[in-house]
Amino acid sequence: RIQKAAAGEDLTTPIRLQIDGLARDLLGDSTVDSCVVVGNTVMLHLLFGADCSGLGRYPYTPEFLDCRQETGAFFRWDWTDKVLSPPCLHAFCGADITAGLLTILNSDAGFDVLLADLGTNAELALLTRDKILLTSAAAGPVFEGHGLLYGMPALDGAISGFSLLGEQKRMETVGDAPPKGVCASGLIDVLAALRRQYVIDKNGVINGDYRLVGELKITQKDVRSFQLAKAAVAAGIRLLCDREKVDTADMDIRVSGALGSAMDFENACALGLFPRALSIKALGNSALEGGKIYANSPDAQRLAQEIARRAEYLDLSLLPEFQDVLLGEMNF
Repeated sequence: RIQKAAAGEDLTTPIRLQIDGLARDLLGDSTVDSCVVVGNTVMLHLLFGADCSGLGRYPYTPEFLDCRQETGAFFRWDWTDKVLSPPCLHAFCGADITAGLLTILNSDAGFDVLLADLGTNAELALLTRDKILLTSAAAGPVFEGHGLLYGMPALDGAISGFSLLGEQKRMETVGDAPPKGVCASGLIDVLAALRRQYVIDKNGVINGDYRLVGELKITQKDVRSFQLAKAAVAAGIRLLCDREKVDTADMDIRVSGALGSAMDFENACALGLFPRALSIKALGNSALEGGKIYANSPDAQRLAQEIARRAEYLDLSLLPEFQDVLLGEMNF
């Protein structure tokens, strides 16, 4: 997106038109006083018409991070008087992460809580009593169902759950449709089942392709792609916790998004994606939930600004120990 926008392609207009159409479908002829939008830093730059080219090259400089407010007329939206967005936290941690932290702080969670948002770029935020420490890990496209021979997003026909009882395979698919591929939650289940039966060794070596059903199979390359993604996330978590001297056994982990809601956390821990923590729970659509909290409470809007002031970003690539930790997290 950054490259397309920098080359002169208009991405702002289709984003605004898409939101306009969605809002019209939802509201009909009604109007609202205000609208809150959340998203990653790049998407908010595109929505507000800001130059995002600085986000595509080192040192990854955004044009803005602060909370924003514009009139509906600025976007040519006649169904709202004003448009608000919470502050972004960093070039790689947008207002969706701020919203996720608002969701956690609005719950009964205490401190030493890790927010994990897994995608091509995995964002991690560690909330302690004294600090909010952020980082992001380049996980690749595996968590979005891409980069696998038969990978796909969590659409109808995606294998989303899998287990082995001896040689007997049990699988679930999205929409109970005939299997067409495997999404991220299904891949985690498959690899955990194969590891338990020693079809995959601790180094991730698989003895030939593993057939799921029909022509669908898991390959050695698929396993390696997952290992790289899970090692990046695990290394990020470990380095955040080491920096703040947080014992993962005493930490709560909250996983946002659709993948978090579908993931078997026991299998994720067995593969080393997450450490054994005090609790691991799905947070659901924390961007939407946090956006609602932000929209309905001036106190929450002030809290979001406080989150932005307190947040510090840890650049993993600048840590001398990162490569060693990353390699150490590769194994199952």
